Amino acid sequence: YQQFLADDGISLTDMAYTAAHRRGHHDHRLALVATDWAQLAEQLDFFAQGEMRDDMAVGQVIPAGERGLVFVFSGQGPQWLGMGRDLLATEPVFRDTVTEIDALLRQYTTDWSLLTELTAENGRLDDTEIAQPAIFAVQVGLAALWRSWGMVPDAVVGHSVGEVAAAHVAGVLNLP
Repeated sequence: YQQFLADDGISLTDMAYTAAHRRGHHDHRLALVATDWAQLAEQLDFFAQGEMRDDMAVGQVIPAGERGLVFVFSGQGPQWLGMGRDLLATEPVFRDTVTEIDALLRQYTTDWSLLTELTAENGRLDDTEIAQPAIFAVQVGLAALWRSWGMVPDAVVGHSVGEVAAAHVAGVLNLP
């Protein structure tokens, strides 16, 4: 790459794209943050001399047989009308899990039903009071479905309400 960098007529963006998507990948990786060719060349020089800086990262590919499965649970924002609707209709494990969560929620609110909101044509998933339990239920339902298929996570991670779903799936929090 250092020799390649001597050609000023090549776009840094094009080179980065090609390196990431249009060539064979090797087991060792080097990631650099640069805004121009000179900065990139300087970083490569430092690396070639065995020096590491804060704007560099090295890594090694984990062989396929050694990689773990991670379930990632999102926070509020990606929900949409009809999310989970098809799975409620076709997947008993998913439906049973969401139905259990709906029954628990109904002990605390009689104003709405999670199942009704998830299957409604004009649900209220933009309302936080409904969106967060719906996101939790769909994510926990998906995890139960995946486990029924033999997919057991080695790790879970979540953001916002997804942290609660991740904690439940990890066995840290139980449903009452």
